[in-house]
Amino acid sequence: MNTLLEEFKAGNLEHFDEFYNSTKKSVYFAIYLIIKDEMMTEDLMQETYVQFLETVNKIPKNANIEGFLVTSAKNRAINYFNRHKREVEFSSSLVTYSYSNDKILDTGLLKVVKDTLEEKECEVFLLHVLGEYTFQEISKMLDIPIGTLTWTYQESRKKLEAVLKKGER
Repeated sequence: MNTLLEEFKAGNLEHFDEFYNSTKKSVYFAIYLIIKDEMMTEDLMQETYVQFLETVNKIPKNANIEGFLVTSAKNRAINYFNRHKREVEFSSSLVTYSYSNDKILDTGLLKVVKDTLEEKECEVFLLHVLGEYTFQEISKMLDIPIGTLTWTYQESRKKLEAVLKKGER
């Protein structure tokens, strides 16, 4: 990824599509977990990538650019959320969200995940399960030691299994 960063700094965007495709899921979920609106998430994703290209020369040479992008996306989502948190929300039970036709997120199950897990647990769980990222990739993205990450994921699974088993009765 560092060679891509150097290319982007030089103004060469030949491999930008490849970069976008390899980072779009993590950026999407970083925003979606905060905003919970597919259309606004996609708008904020575009803004995140545009800002990335505008400020690429300010990124340190050996920086984790995917981590930088995810952090930027989270900050953008938090700023948006804080500006719009007083607006009336539509009932999420009436809406089904999808991500690029790859996955359909059932809002009922997603709600259980969000209601059961703490923010960091939810982020790790969704990146691994829905985003299909490996623990090594998530560790780099979130800058969390892999041992802590796998423990967090296992604890998340246990919590969700307990809630789901309780609901089956």
